Amino acid sequence: MKRGLQALAADPELRGANLLQHPNTATSYWKIKLFLKNLCTSNSFRDLQTRTALKSWRRVSPSSILDKPRRYAVAAFRLTTGHDCLASHLHRLGIFTETFCPLCDSGEVMEKDHLLRCGALQGLMEVSRYWEARALLGQ
Repeated sequence: MKRGLQALAADPELRGANLLQHPNTATSYWKIKLFLKNLCTSNSFRDLQTRTALKSWRRVSPSSILDKPRRYAVAAFRLTTGHDCLASHLHRLGIFTETFCPLCDSGEVMEKDHLLRCGALQGLMEVSRYWEARALLGQ
């Protein structure tokens, strides 16, 4: 064992001399806190970007949601991303057993494209038909 310690003392690479050495000075609490905050923030942001890269709402540009009243903007965003609470989305969540439109019994999948063709809805615009469909599905 003694020979191993002598070899360690004689060889600078074994001692870790090739590592970056920091001077033995006191670092303020605030510098350490800022360093840790920046480290956590950058890692969290990178992880978040990785996990959400393929989500449908990541591809929505702010210009595609017009500057309209909240009711219109919410419907436009939900229809664009597919998180619209129509039968197709509710089927993915396991709430509905089928994706077909339960309002008109046409056998079509109830999603954004079906709203304008659904015979059970009376609204003229896609947004008004969306809210009408949500109300009817909630009954």
